[in-house]
Amino acid sequence: MNKILTQLRQYGLIPIVTLNNPEDARLCAKALLKARLPVLEITFRTNGAEEAIRIISGEYPDIILGAGTILTKENARKAASAGARFLLSPGFNPGLVDFCMENEITIIPGINSPTQIESALEKGLNVLKFFPAEASGGINLIKSMAAPFPSVHFVPTGGINNENIASYFSYSRVLACGGSWIAKSNDITAGRINRITENALAARKAMLGFKIKTVELPHLLKDESKKIDPLFSGLFHQEMEIKDNSIQVAEMIKFPLDDKQNKSCTIYIETIDLDRALFHIRQQGYSIKKSKNKTGEWELHLSEKIGKYRIKIFKKNQPI
Repeated sequence: MNKILTQLRQYGLIPIVTLNNPEDARLCAKALLKARLPVLEITFRTNGAEEAIRIISGEYPDIILGAGTILTKENARKAASAGARFLLSPGFNPGLVDFCMENEITIIPGINSPTQIESALEKGLNVLKFFPAEASGGINLIKSMAAPFPSVHFVPTGGINNENIASYFSYSRVLACGGSWIAKSNDITAGRINRITENALAARKAMLGFKIKTVELPHLLKDESKKIDPLFSGLFHQEMEIKDNSIQVAEMIKFPLDDKQNKSCTIYIETIDLDRALFHIRQQGYSIKKSKNKTGEWELHLSEKIGKYRIKIFKKNQPI
């Protein structure tokens, strides 16, 4: 897997935009960078697409920039020349794929059948766009198709949103998900940078699925809540507060406080994907390590305590 595909797997989300005004590209880039999601796909559906790609590639080099709806070799040539680092097509066009491979352009062609997967494998491709995802059968069809093709990974696009994205990322063969729900057209045209940033953060929250499962006491101090609250709201997208002599987390599960003991507390958090969680936490400047627990399962540990709290993160449905 090349560097671009590895980066797409780490970030997991590919915001897709169709820009009539190339100048709007700057707004999208600023909003996504603010959310620490430097990934953008600009569809080649408008006359301004090539210029929008050129603006992003020239002014925002940290953006992992893709061009979508690539239908012809000429589309591919223009998009790559403008600065697109990867291309996506809605279907599988052998001629287009050959052109991209001959010119060392990363291409993610669209498929929704086993026959198309076999065609892609013949060309040496094993990362494929699954389109239209929901209309074609969603994650259940991906799992059914993937079984005979163990080397193939998928980029589902079409009909995906925060309500159904967890079902896709729960499957390890989903490399990333694309969609227009993060940077919506009406938010772009209205210049609502903060709304796009908020949508990106909400999408990451849905993708990672952090959830506090249990807290091992015996000790919790009220003055420590100030140290841990920002962590949970900003990093794990969870609310946590000390109130009425109890700690309240997730669905208001309560744990009694005991100020008399002087022992540390372990908070266990589940996530949909450990590797993406590891990347996400390191991206925000925290030191974290991955190791196996006593049952042989992988889990994550924040290297330092937050106040008196140890943080352990494990994969959803995995025993603690």
